Amino acid sequence: MSDERRAFYQYHASLMEPWDGPASIAFTDGTVMGAVLDRNGLRPSRYWVTADDLVGMASEVGVVEVPTSEVVEKGRLQPGRMFLIDTAEGRIIRDDEIKDGMASGRPYREWLEQNLLHLNDLPPYDRSTTDGGTLLQHQQVYGYTHEALKLLLAPMARDGKGAIGSMGTDTPVAALSDQARPLYDYFQQLFAQVTNPPLDAIREELITAVCTTVGAEGNLLAPGPESCHQIYLPHPVLTEEQLASIIGLGDSPALAESTRFSVRVLDGRYAVAEGGKGLIEALDRLRSEASDAIADGITMLVLSDRGPTTSMAQFLRSWPPERCTII
Repeated sequence: MSDERRAFYQYHASLMEPWDGPASIAFTDGTVMGAVLDRNGLRPSRYWVTADDLVGMASEVGVVEVPTSEVVEKGRLQPGRMFLIDTAEGRIIRDDEIKDGMASGRPYREWLEQNLLHLNDLPPYDRSTTDGGTLLQHQQVYGYTHEALKLLLAPMARDGKGAIGSMGTDTPVAALSDQARPLYDYFQQLFAQVTNPPLDAIREELITAVCTTVGAEGNLLAPGPESCHQIYLPHPVLTEEQLASIIGLGDSPALAESTRFSVRVLDGRYAVAEGGKGLIEALDRLRSEASDAIADGITMLVLSDRGPTTSMAQFLRSWPPERCTII
């Protein structure tokens, strides 16, 4: 892959999440028509071209009966690739030509070098934190159960891989349980879900990569250098030192000015004694503080749930991890 195309992909990774599909999408503007496949290739798309310039594409073979003698080319759309036909020019535009043309249109590498900051390049920052509470309090706050600790976390810590098991369960549904359950246990998905085979993290490293970026997102339809002004994280899990380095951007005016990043820490707790009313008021406060921070030009917000005590509780645990982004 050329450096131009690599920079093109790196730039747009800061604007949108990878498209995992599974889906094959056909599109047209009346002159140009084509199709694109998700990056995993989990949906089939097969095409054929005849001698009289007829092109067909479908998910299965034999959708349209065409004599084999008239077919001059046939193939399938590969993962992440595009198939494009320009009816004005009367030709098929291959994936490499599409991507190379897009990649060479703007100085993506220059934009990345000038604006994208890597987490490891941030200077260390000494930030003392007071995180009270016992281990049991932390486990209760985050909804840990005996089953999760014994059957899931212990094998992962011991063997360095996810636990595998299969057995029946007599656990009562959350609404009928005598035990306190996390909010998201009260909701169940009501659809038949296809079980796909696991991806090989070594052979398919690109698909299983967990790198991400934090910072203000730009306009996908108006490419510019400011859109990649973010911090690159090799993984979404941060150590105490890494989190302190990010927060240090907001505590040091000189560093914030040189990097053009601004950070504000918001308190994500509420008073237990106030019950549901206190939770609602805390959520309203957080929304107001976040809106004010954005209006002030803050580019990153850190939702802090530090310091669980008997009088203060975190409301961030009210959502499952995939429903919210927390730094």
